[in-house]
Amino acid sequence: MRRNFPGIPIGLSKHDLDSAYRRVHVFFDHAILQCWTWNDMAIINSRLPFGSSPAAPEFSFVSDFAVDLAQWLCDDPSWNPADLHSSFTKTLPAPQFSRGEKVEARPLLNEIQVKKISTDGFIDDLITVALLTDDSVERARHAIPLALDAMFRPKTNRDQFERVDILSEEKMLAEGGLCERQIILGWEIDSATLRAFLPTHKSRRYLQDIAKILDLATKKQPLKASDLEKLIGKLVHVSQIAKEGEFFLNRLRDRLKRLQSPSPSYKKLLQSEDLSDLHLWIQIIKQCETKGRSLNRMLDTVPEYGCASDACEHGLGGWLNFGPAWRCKIPSNLLGILSINILEAVAAYWTVFLCIRMKGSCKILSKVDSTSARSWLRRNRFDPTISPAHDAACRKMGKLLLQTDSAVTMQHVQGKTNVLADILSRDSHLSLSQLNQALKQRIKSRLPKNFEVVEQNPPDLLDLLSHLASLLPSKMPTPKAQERSEALRSYSGSSIFADSEKELTPFSLTPATKKKFESARPFATLTDMESWETETKVKKSEQEPSETPSHKLERHAACMVNRHPS
Repeated sequence: MRRNFPGIPIGLSKHDLDSAYRRVHVFFDHAILQCWTWNDMAIINSRLPFGSSPAAPEFSFVSDFAVDLAQWLCDDPSWNPADLHSSFTKTLPAPQFSRGEKVEARPLLNEIQVKKISTDGFIDDLITVALLTDDSVERARHAIPLALDAMFRPKTNRDQFERVDILSEEKMLAEGGLCERQIILGWEIDSATLRAFLPTHKSRRYLQDIAKILDLATKKQPLKASDLEKLIGKLVHVSQIAKEGEFFLNRLRDRLKRLQSPSPSYKKLLQSEDLSDLHLWIQIIKQCETKGRSLNRMLDTVPEYGCASDACEHGLGGWLNFGPAWRCKIPSNLLGILSINILEAVAAYWTVFLCIRMKGSCKILSKVDSTSARSWLRRNRFDPTISPAHDAACRKMGKLLLQTDSAVTMQHVQGKTNVLADILSRDSHLSLSQLNQALKQRIKSRLPKNFEVVEQNPPDLLDLLSHLASLLPSKMPTPKAQERSEALRSYSGSSIFADSEKELTPFSLTPATKKKFESARPFATLTDMESWETETKVKKSEQEPSETPSHKLERHAACMVNRHPS
């Protein structure tokens, strides 16, 4: 709606049905399965029981029909709310909205049909979202109450039972009016700023639960597994809008397993790492209550910028869609220590970090050719005691997103199409001038506009690699022979690379370099993003270098010698 009607206020309302399950009868054969005893009597419940798992989908047959009926009313031009409406609406408050500027909505990855009024439901919560215009407000206010009144009113004069209204007046006064900021399904949604917030009452309750656990830890008292399990469930709820929270639940889950284990060898008390995570969650919860999270970042919207990264045993590299790139040669004392998957995760993190430093808070599409790294940078599932380096690498991404209010969409690409990132990570034997010369000769058509290597062996990245290596068990490094990139392999041995084995000169992003790319604009449409992806894909004619590499010639000769007589 915001995308199609950028300047018009959007109102939200929710109708919560009163004693919803008590409105629906149950067949006797089913009711006797839900009976309960009191003293010497068995009580048979002839209505839908609360707490029964089949009750919710059974009631949804009723509520879904009500929502569909309300939508049909809104779409029917012959319906005049002034002539046909429910008596429930007499207590509905007037719409509330501000006339300030509305936040722009990012385009969606999938096109959907947009209406001026939309109704939806979840069990007994019926939701209306409508443009606050003269021709929509009255229809949106009356549709759901009229549908419910038609369904739940007494059908004949013989119905002598007094019934409580299906809509509670108290609840309608609180949430039934169309407002730009409304609590919907446990989240406080602001349609003007396009942000979702954790409601204050939930925030206070969650913080109180954390404070109780921290108090037990201070007093060195054991923690019940059930209390920690309930808290983790609440934190999972928070992470539905604070996606970075997925990186800071693994330690608490690991501690829960230890609390639930009967083995006395497992520590039952919270450790310092667990406490630090709880303090971090206090910060996340407070942010979700006060600042909220952007719907543009949470939902399936077109990312603002794109990047690609790659790593090998000897180097890392990455680039952004609007031109900046970086590369790093792994120091000799770290060769063979860090696994290739950890290096892939670090390369993706540093590329995203570069984009955020240049553009600030944003949503980024990160392309990697490692399924492991893609999975790790979506959610941290590592046991911190068994895989501390993996845990630390994931947490770097989580803290980056938390501190900058950014989001990342990870996407896997085939290694053979990740040509430029492969060159940046592997061809560290080339100086910067040699690299630029080779790129222009070999893959000029796939270079992004304004391509420039803005970072080379940045000291902070080298410190991060050293820190991750220190977390691993001590072992003898097992370096492998360095392989050049497929795209530039035919240049090996050429005279222009006479000084190819010199160490790369380290330099980091400077304010002057950053200023060069200030004019770069985010993807305006889905087509812009798809065009970038298409332009940077490798072509079949470019998959092989113009000259056959020597290692392929040798392999071909060996095959010819050892070929089968047939």
